Amino acid sequence: MPVPAIFITTACDDLDFLAPIVDRFKKELGEAFEQVPISCADDIAFALERIRTSAAARVVIFSHGRDGELLGADPPAGGGNGPAWLDKQEHFAALFGKEVFCLACQSQTLAAAAIAFGAKAFLGFAEVPFHRFDGDDPRPEPELEESCKQRIAEATQLSLLRWLVTGEPLVEVAAYFRLCVRRSTVDFARTEHPYRHNIIDLSLEMLKCSVVFAAPSTG
Repeated sequence: MPVPAIFITTACDDLDFLAPIVDRFKKELGEAFEQVPISCADDIAFALERIRTSAAARVVIFSHGRDGELLGADPPAGGGNGPAWLDKQEHFAALFGKEVFCLACQSQTLAAAAIAFGAKAFLGFAEVPFHRFDGDDPRPEPELEESCKQRIAEATQLSLLRWLVTGEPLVEVAAYFRLCVRRSTVDFARTEHPYRHNIIDLSLEMLKCSVVFAAPSTG
């Protein structure tokens, strides 16, 4: 039986490849599905309030991230950074009683705070890479980017199906995500893709996902 879930998505152009996953779960979950998009700083408070008040105990976040925060949108045209969120105590408090699947780079750095403010479990990642970089600038390698995104999307969708449709616990979902990545990498190693070795290296970074759980109550 489908498990109610709320999806928080962010308006970053290079995350559009995850949109078909959101559409898939809108159909799979029906009335148990809710999506709240973040496209600017003004959307963050509303998204956090929806997480806090939603009857859904499971939260899926698709975002960019860095150490200690998530980014809610692309950087403004004039430079700077997109709006940051999940970087304050009141943000983490919205996760009270929830289980969270957070697909974002460095989202593992948010897990301890989420648990401290009452989240039941938090699955985060070290990296979710689909670029190689020269300094801070991604290299223009569309073949590499497309292949990496395909692998990310496949592992994410298959794992979320287990979590939200068949109701498996989050720790098993993390293990299954790693299994999907390994299988995909083994299959891809047999191809003649021009970026084969680079893509394998980037894909293996996604194995560094982990789940942090709240300590069981002793009361």
